[in-house]
Amino acid sequence: MKRRKQADRLLLKRIRKNVNKMNYNQRAGLYTSAVSHPEIGKEQVLHRMECQKGSDVYQKMGEEFDELLPRLYGLAKPAAVYRRGKIPRDSAAVQVLGPDADVIYVLVSTGERISREADRLFITGDCVKGLLLHSMADEYLFRLDEWIQDRIREYCREEGIGIRERLEAPGRLPAEFQEELLEAVKCRETEKIRLTKGHMFEPVKTMGYLLTVSSDRCQMRMGHDCNTCEAVNCRMKDRCIMNCAVCQRTDCRTRGQWRREEEFDIVQEYERSENSGRKPCRIEKAGVNGEPCVIAVDIGTTTLVLQLVGTVSHEVLGCYSGINHQRRFGADVVSRIQASVSGQGKALAKSIRDDLKRGIQQLITEQGVTADRISKIGIAGNTTMLHLLMEYPCRTLGTAPFRPYHNSLQVIKSQDLFQTAPQQELPQIPGDNEKAAWIDCPVILLPGISAFVGADITAGLYACGMHEVRKPALFLDLGTNGEMAIGTGGHLCVTSTAAGPAFEGGNITFGTGSIPGAICQVTIGPDSKAAIKTIGDRPPIGICGTGLIEGIAELYRNGLIDETGLLVPEYFETGYPLTQEDQEEQIPLIVITQKDIREIQMAKAAIRAGLETLITEYKTTAEEIGAMYVAGGFGYRLDLNKASAIGLIPPQLTSRAKAVGNSSLSGVVKYMLEAGSIPSHIAKQAREVQLADSETFRQLYIDYMYFPARGCQKAGD
Repeated sequence: MKRRKQADRLLLKRIRKNVNKMNYNQRAGLYTSAVSHPEIGKEQVLHRMECQKGSDVYQKMGEEFDELLPRLYGLAKPAAVYRRGKIPRDSAAVQVLGPDADVIYVLVSTGERISREADRLFITGDCVKGLLLHSMADEYLFRLDEWIQDRIREYCREEGIGIRERLEAPGRLPAEFQEELLEAVKCRETEKIRLTKGHMFEPVKTMGYLLTVSSDRCQMRMGHDCNTCEAVNCRMKDRCIMNCAVCQRTDCRTRGQWRREEEFDIVQEYERSENSGRKPCRIEKAGVNGEPCVIAVDIGTTTLVLQLVGTVSHEVLGCYSGINHQRRFGADVVSRIQASVSGQGKALAKSIRDDLKRGIQQLITEQGVTADRISKIGIAGNTTMLHLLMEYPCRTLGTAPFRPYHNSLQVIKSQDLFQTAPQQELPQIPGDNEKAAWIDCPVILLPGISAFVGADITAGLYACGMHEVRKPALFLDLGTNGEMAIGTGGHLCVTSTAAGPAFEGGNITFGTGSIPGAICQVTIGPDSKAAIKTIGDRPPIGICGTGLIEGIAELYRNGLIDETGLLVPEYFETGYPLTQEDQEEQIPLIVITQKDIREIQMAKAAIRAGLETLITEYKTTAEEIGAMYVAGGFGYRLDLNKASAIGLIPPQLTSRAKAVGNSSLSGVVKYMLEAGSIPSHIAKQAREVQLADSETFRQLYIDYMYFPARGCQKAGD
């Protein structure tokens, strides 16, 4: 061991003898560098892998890090290039910057051999080293980016210019711009970098962006802005509150994600009927009988849903759904926490309050309900969303020990929340000539459990009757975060794990949100050809999370991927085609790539490991669980048999699993009609299980990276 460490030190010494050289091609205006290997921080790498300093896991992973570091340096083929130029008139960036804008194109890459080695480690079963090497490569790439920025600063000082801002694609710039960027910096160092059909860089550990030149030499804004980045599973975000098990600094915007709001398929239903597919809201005209009404609200990170319910008939009298416009501050809770901490709390509160006022206004006006008939409003949402609504300080949500400012049940006046006068009139809806007084009633915020498990989960547990069951029941709210609970009326354990954006189409080559044209169902026949179904039966434009789960389950069932997730040689390089390109019908080629499969493996491993850890903590087994409730928009449309086939949920629970749709909204409605103190009791008795400190979770996460053995009936076999 001692000799090997000495050899490793000698190897590192030789590797770091590379001399930094700066070459300048005056004719092309192109700068390239023979780059020396940057220093890789062990602490930063292990932090992103959620290893707590001082723990046994930290020590073990630290030893693995030391062993892998010489191999990383030996495999890396770093390239760091920048070039100053003008934006062409036909550029994809013209709409953002205008033609002839003075810019600097930047591209950095670790080379492809590191990713290949990490994939090889996965395939051979050494998942821990595979994950660690991926995380080390991320750190290498970030340090490489810092290195090239130092060289750009030197160039700016010499030229007497500054940098106004940094633009990345996809994000502020369209994804297609990556092709222009690659062409702009094409040289010997970058000739092996290429783009996928989805305009993503290969090798994966490659970063490209645009710097806009400023005449103000004091401006130097070239760093990556975590506040605007939509990489929700990135541990580089300052004071990240998510329990990520793995980090990849890749953009997780989805194709066509922000189209027209009316195109979004937002789940309002409470449960799904296996015979009819869905149980729709029953809408009655509210103005007919004049009964008192309540309004139930579910505030999601992306969307919000409101329902008008009669207190006598208990019928749903009207529904409203829309987009949470706080998204302009960031697509995820971490970005919004950071925005709040940086002084934008008032703007965030105003944004969501305006959204709610708009929804309430439209709901009661369309149903012919006067303001005096609304007896109360109930609201649930995750802990961050309710903090932003109330304009509470969010700093404690983003720093250990992650304590909410306020998480108990609250009752406030609608006029105080919405800052309206008693007789203030509702703003007019376009086309409506009538005016009505603003609502004057109590607003009730349901209680949350912790910073990670909010009031939306409390409401969901209440809706599913978890407080009444005698046999242990399991609750799972599927999404970018997977919140889960297990227990009975007297004992409840909860936790949260970050699955990343793959279930919502993020980080997927042809991923998209749940919009018309998204592939949502996949079947593969004996001839290995795919039959697909899209949302709204529109021409396919991409694949959403449920379609990807089905596609991968079908690939596995047909032997086109093995237990490690490896595609057969025929599709390994190009991906498995779900569609064939048809220019006449404007149908693109859409494939499931090896990278997409890996993304789902990591996401499903986080969820399944969380479930199994929770079951273990509760000291029970899957066989003893009486029911499983799968909540959320993704879970509502999920084929549970195919989810079980890839190991996302325990196979023993498939027959006992039930999709309950928007359980948060259902719980708010139930509380508005029944009142009582049960939600507060649920929140107080729940014990949170910290997965970040769990060795059980870490080991299970690695185990469930694999797909279950074919024909296996028991979890873990």
